[in-house]
Amino acid sequence: MNEHELSALLSDALRLCGGSGGSFSLGMASASLNGLDISLDHDTKLGRLILWCGLLELPSTVDSGMWEALLEANLLGARTGGGHIGLYGPTRTLVFSLEL
Repeated sequence: MNEHELSALLSDALRLCGGSGGSFSLGMASASLNGLDISLDHDTKLGRLILWCGLLELPSTVDSGMWEALLEANLLGARTGGGHIGLYGPTRTLVFSLEL
């Protein structure tokens, strides 16, 4: 998939989902959908797309119940549609990612 095809794909997906703000440059697309900033990285060497979005910045203290719920959802992608939830340490941001 080339940059033009990816840009067209993003535009069509946004139109169908009611999103806005789609842009594409240097192998990365971004858009806003339902209040979330969603990014799509195009890895041309491996021929894959990675969809990702920051979910929330963690507070200074986190209840153990939150960790339990996240780990359960993340187990083998069972409740994340095959995606993964991880922590970006420098900003303490939970990130969802999915290889397409």
